[in-house]
Amino acid sequence: MFEDGKPQKITKSQLNSHDSTESGGRSLRSVPAQDRDRILAYIQSLLPHRADAEDVFQRCSIVLWRKFHDFDVQQEFLPWACGVAFYEVRNFLRVAARDRLQFNDTLIT
Repeated sequence: MFEDGKPQKITKSQLNSHDSTESGGRSLRSVPAQDRDRILAYIQSLLPHRADAEDVFQRCSIVLWRKFHDFDVQQEFLPWACGVAFYEVRNFLRVAARDRLQFNDTLIT
C-alpha cells in the first residue's frame, strides 16, 4: 500500500484479479497481506492480550474478504481496514464482557 512512504491507490483491474497477478498488480488476496502487520498492531493496541488480538485479526481478515466489494478504490485501504478492525474489536469486547469466567490478572499471578 505504501511506496516511498506515500499511500498508493488500488485500481479496478487490481480488484478484479482475485487470484492472479498477471497484470503485475496486486491481487485481492495480497492487499490485506501487505498491511497485515499494521492492522495487527492496531488491534493489539486496543486489546491487552496478544492471543485475543490474533483471534480478532483472523475474524477481521474474513470480514475484510467478505466486504471487499464495499471498498471504494478511490480511498486508501489501511484506514478502511482499521475501521473494520475497530468494530471487530468492539464486538469481541462485547462478547467477552458476557463471559462469566473473567479473572483478574493479579488473581492468576
